[in-house]
Formats: sequence, structure tokens, C-alpha cells
Amino acid sequence: MGQTARMNNSNQIKTFVSIQSAASELGIPVSWLEQQAQSNKIPTIRAGRRWLVHLERTRAKLTELAEQTGGA
Repeated sequence: MGQTARMNNSNQIKTFVSIQSAASELGIPVSWLEQQAQSNKIPTIRAGRRWLVHLERTRAKLTELAEQTGGA
């Protein structure tokens, strides 16, 4: 776990982490994060059978969702 893939796209480096690492970092259940990934509601890529999550964009998306629903 904690593996990171770096991709260079339009001179920007984007960091993706495993879904388990993202869930741990964000303090949310892996199962919920997997559902969000499968529904294309968070920024992810698929690497074989594994989901890789763009951690900072996902954090921003979760903050946006919390604000929309009256959370944090």
C-alpha cells in the first residue's frame, strides 16, 4: 500500500494513490470510496483491477460534496 504512480500530462504532475491509501488518508471507508470510483464521482484511473485515486482532487471533491449537503 502507499504506492504512488506519477503521470506527466500537459507539463503537470498528477499523483495517484491506491484506493486503500486514499481512504486511510481521507478517513473514510474503502467500500464507500470504491462505490464513488465505480460511479465516476471522484477522480480515479483504473490500473488493471486496481483503482488509483487522485488524492488532492478527491479531497477537494469531498469538501465540495460536504458543503452541498450541509456537512463540514
